[in-house]
Amino acid sequence: FVVAAVESAMMRRNNRAVCLLCILIVPAFITDSYSFFARIASLRRGKASPCEGLPHVGIPPNEVQGVAALRSAVATSGMEPLADPLTLLRFYRARNRNIDAAAEMYNTTMAWRSSYSIQELMDAFGTEGHYATDGGRVTDPIDWTWVPHPNTLEAELAYRHAFFTRLPAEISPEPVLIWRAGHADYQGIVREDLVDIMIKAFIVHLEDALQASRAASLRKGKLVRARLIVDCDGLGIENMRYLSILKKIITLGKSYYPEVAATVTVIRAPGFSAFFYNLLKPLLPKLLQEKIWLLGRDFREGLMKHTGLDAKSLPDFLGGEITDVEFAKVQPVPSNALDYLSQPEFQS
Repeated sequence: FVVAAVESAMMRRNNRAVCLLCILIVPAFITDSYSFFARIASLRRGKASPCEGLPHVGIPPNEVQGVAALRSAVATSGMEPLADPLTLLRFYRARNRNIDAAAEMYNTTMAWRSSYSIQELMDAFGTEGHYATDGGRVTDPIDWTWVPHPNTLEAELAYRHAFFTRLPAEISPEPVLIWRAGHADYQGIVREDLVDIMIKAFIVHLEDALQASRAASLRKGKLVRARLIVDCDGLGIENMRYLSILKKIITLGKSYYPEVAATVTVIRAPGFSAFFYNLLKPLLPKLLQEKIWLLGRDFREGLMKHTGLDAKSLPDFLGGEITDVEFAKVQPVPSNALDYLSQPEFQS
């Protein structure tokens, strides 16, 4: 009854009534005053105007009004779907702080997440039970405990040939993404018609990166973004024929996953990489272009400088000191790879 009375006063924006109810009624009816006041505080957070509380969750002062306006424009409240202020800040920055453009990106993203069924995808490729049908989280976004492992034949097939991964959280509290671009069997992926399956796996990878970054942001009270390291060892000029696949991947990232990466460091870049990058550059958002460094085979010092990472948090094949973590080898795609999906049932 007391909480309902306070809620009613809050809905009328009658702060004086809220205070009087708390001061006069609580001692008479509530023995655990601390729990009561904690709940009232949470009610106020849930019913606050868009501007209230934003400076306290890591939004820079010069962006508070913009994020507040974005929150009003998309009519969100609470944490989901992707509605906490720090995640809205990603959308706001991804569209150069243009509120209308950011709102359009947010609404388009929410529609895509629902229609593409992020819930089914993430359940197929890892720990189940984290998502609702609209693509929002049903678990606490401050904790990202999803772990990649295949629950379907399609997911298992994709993981065999995926060249992208994330360092385990126990190694790096801030997300570090590794793309072993030179190890992918692009020819086999195209030949065996696995492009759509691999794109699903890549969406799972992007979602994992976003949610890991989001959880880190909420814990630290400031925007945290991933460090992306692209290892081009083994990449040949013949792979340029598969540029269309990279276009699809880049389009997904820039359309539905705003401001996930803080830096993109390309290491062991071959001599033709500058030409290759110039072909891709028009597809990249300006913000992303400013984040990219191209390094050759002597990359260790530059990698540490660009990412801000310590050698202790990187595997040895990236110039770091970690030797006891196994990274799944990117397997070549065999002939008739899709026949694997015709097996009677999946064995985890």
